[in-house]
Order: sequence, then C-alpha cells, then structure tokens
Amino acid sequence: MAAGAACLLLTGCGGVVDADQAALCDQVAAALHPDGTHLSRSAYAPAGAGLRGVRLSYVARAPDADTSRPGVLTCLFADATGPGRLDLIGVETPHGPLSDSRLFILKRWGLAPGAGLAVTDSPAPWLALPPWAAYGLQQGMNALGPAALFAALATAFTLIHGLTGRIVLAVGEIAVTGGAAVLVLSGLAAQFGALTLDHVGLGVVAAVLTGALWAWTIGRFVLEPFQHRRGGGQGVLIASIGVALVL
Repeated sequence: MAAGAACLLLTGCGGVVDADQAALCDQVAAALHPDGTHLSRSAYAPAGAGLRGVRLSYVARAPDADTSRPGVLTCLFADATGPGRLDLIGVETPHGPLSDSRLFILKRWGLAPGAGLAVTDSPAPWLALPPWAAYGLQQGMNALGPAALFAALATAFTLIHGLTGRIVLAVGEIAVTGGAAVLVLSGLAAQFGALTLDHVGLGVVAAVLTGALWAWTIGRFVLEPFQHRRGGGQGVLIASIGVALVL
C-alpha cells in the first residue's frame, strides 16, 4: 500500500511528493474553503526549486454552487526530512501567501490536533499537578494583574480617608482619565512615526497631570462644599458616586 501511494505521488517532472505532507496539504485546502465544499484532488507536485513543500491542484465546488472551480495552493515546510518535515511554515495561494496571523489560526484551529507542528520530544514537566490544582493555580495567576491594580487604588482610598476622614469612590475613575490621556497621546504620536521611550515618558507625565487636574477640579467644585456641612461625610460619598457615574 505504501509503495502504491508513493507511485501515485510521482509527478510529471519526476519528483516525489511526501505522502504525509500531501495529506497535510489536503487538510489546509479543506480549511481554507467554507464548510461543505467538495474538493477533488487533481495533482500533487513538489513546491518548486529551492522550496520544501507540496503544490496541490484541486477542483472545488461550494455547497451553493452549480459548477466547480479549479484551485491551487502550495504548502511550505521547515525541512524535507527530520523533525521539521511536517512543520508548516507557509501557505501560498493564488491571492498571495497567508499572513503569519492567519497561518497561526490555521495551524491552531483549522487542522487536526498537532498537525502542522514540528515533531519534537516533549520534555517531562517539572511540576505535575492534578487538573483541579492546575486550574486553581491558573486562575490565581490570572488574578495577579487585577489584584495589583486594585491594591494601588486601595492605597489611594486609604490615603484620602486617612487625611480627610471621607470616603471618595471616584478615585478609580480619576485614574482612568490619566489612562485616557495616554491613549490619546499615543494615537497622535503614532501618526508621526513609531513610538519611542520619549513618547512613553511624555505619556506618564500627561497621565499624572491629567489625573491631578481632574482630582483638583472634583475636590474643589464637587466635594469641598460638603466638607463642613453637617452629615458632610454622607454628602461626599453620594457626590463621589455621582462623579464616578459621570466619568
């Protein structure tokens, strides 16, 4: 059977096509067409001089089409032999090569599990955990970023409460205004070239100044009028909630 398959893969120019590479190229062709498309292979051929891969010619008929259309694509691999023999590194179509992002998506979700990847010996894991423990560890690591952010905001809440004896719930929204200033400046800077460390430094300064300006404005015109009133703590709390909703 193997000898027969090899004979079928002989091309007109006398080259031999790797049967496994050809089968993988069939998967690529099927993944690049809508579901339900009927593909009929017409010929395999080597990718060409200086290239390692398979050129597949086929006929495709879409589910809602009455006629078939010929197609061709070239699957490129890392090596002709060895562990990289089935490592798909590129796909050439009549419309041009697939971008790196589309190739990644194709290998990750469009092909059979493990297809299109280099065959390597997987090292033994240094830490083996049961599924429930691994899931808990993953969620704990995912929480580190938000936890660091909330820790910084909690420090600001505590500082304001310690200095004024009032609870201000708009601290996070004031911080967001600084982040918005960074985004605006980044968009403007990108219009004139690549972003540099100078732009990052300017963005940090803009974030600090924007946040400070908003904090002073809110404190002066919204929260300060409640400071010396009877029950002013409740008024500051309600006003800060209103500010948070507006921002």
